[in-house]
Amino acid sequence: IRAAGRHLLSRMRWQLADDHERRAMAWNAAWFNDTLRLDYDLNQASVVLDVGDHEGQRASDVYGRYCCRIEILEPVEDFADNIQRRFARNPNVRVHHFGLAGIARTTPISLRGDRSSVVTPRADGNARRMVRLARAEDAFDELDLKFIDLMKINIEGGDYELLEHLIDTGRVTRVGNIQVQFHDCLPDTRERMESLRDRLAKTHEVTYQEEFIWENWRLRAGR
Repeated sequence: IRAAGRHLLSRMRWQLADDHERRAMAWNAAWFNDTLRLDYDLNQASVVLDVGDHEGQRASDVYGRYCCRIEILEPVEDFADNIQRRFARNPNVRVHHFGLAGIARTTPISLRGDRSSVVTPRADGNARRMVRLARAEDAFDELDLKFIDLMKINIEGGDYELLEHLIDTGRVTRVGNIQVQFHDCLPDTRERMESLRDRLAKTHEVTYQEEFIWENWRLRAGR
């Protein structure tokens, strides 16, 4: 009965989804694709920076495999509090109540669960909160992040500003792997994505890529 119920819900989600959501669902349904997002050369000494996790599930998956240090950045206080409770007994996973950007500021965020965004306009019926975004270079120093083995970025359109800042400041060369979900949310996002890919290719190489779903950039040897 439970299996039938899950199947029915999956069918309903598929029918209601747009083209992008269906591509994402198909990508995530393939076990080897989700494995890609966890298959890294990490160990207990590794440092993972999780930028935008909503519920902390990806951090839990990574820690379960590598038992490494994880810093989670979540600007929405309610989300951050829930993640903090989840890892309350794990000193290797720390949660911080702010997000990352190129310019430090306090800004409104449109609350839509795991699609909450400071970039896209507020949709009808969605509440807004004020959240703090830290300048990434300053946050790296504050958190003593000399080198990040894996940086996961899923921040609903804020990815462009953040990556542009990391490249402009040179901090991008202190990140071994950049796992990012670009978002097609504004008129110029495709152009900015292609520009970022060109710039990232100077220091990193792509290891997997599904447009506007997930991709990973690994630091080139010798950088």
